[in-house]
Amino acid sequence: MELQTIWFFLWGLLWAVFFITDGFDFGVGTLYPFLGKTDQDKRMMINSIGP
Repeated sequence: MELQTIWFFLWGLLWAVFFITDGFDFGVGTLYPFLGKTDQDKRMMINSIGP
């Protein structure tokens, strides 16, 4: 196996782990403009990921 292939898979693994562990925040941030119709909905979405 070439070094370039090893680095490609390692880089992909690092990105996959990053998005799996931080995926909930990205999902809420992506859906925020579409699902947060009222102020209460927006606050509920932000409070689900924030302290």
